[in-house]
Amino acid sequence: TAVRHSIVSDGCLLFGSEIDHCVIGVRARVQRDTRLKDVIVMGNDFYEEDEVRAANLAKGIDAAGIGPGCTIERAIIDKNARIGAGCTLRGRAGRPDMDGDGWFLRDGILLIPKNGRIPAGTVIE
Repeated sequence: TAVRHSIVSDGCLLFGSEIDHCVIGVRARVQRDTRLKDVIVMGNDFYEEDEVRAANLAKGIDAAGIGPGCTIERAIIDKNARIGAGCTLRGRAGRPDMDGDGWFLRDGILLIPKNGRIPAGTVIE
C-alpha cells in the first residue's frame, strides 16, 4: 500500500491500495488494486469477519468497505458503506448537482451516504 499526503486512522485494513490526499477513518477496509485520491472515508462501526463476508457474498451483498480494483476520486464515503469491486466513482468540479441510486453529487463532490451500497462495476463520472 502506498500512502501519500493522507491521514489513516487506527485499525484500518489497507491491502495493496494507493491512497493519495485522503482521510481514512477508523476500521476502514480498502482492498487491493484500489486507488483513492481526494477522498474522505468515514470508516466502519465494526469489523466484518471473513465468515460473515463469505456469507454475505453468497447472498450478493458486497463486503463492508471498498472492494478491489476501484478508482475513487473527489468523494466522501460515509460510515459502513459497501462499495463493490471494480467501481469507478469520480466527482468533478463544475458538474451540476445530481442524485443517483445510492449516491449524490453536490458542488462536484460525490457523496455516498451512511450504510450506502454501490454495486460492483458501477461507473459514476
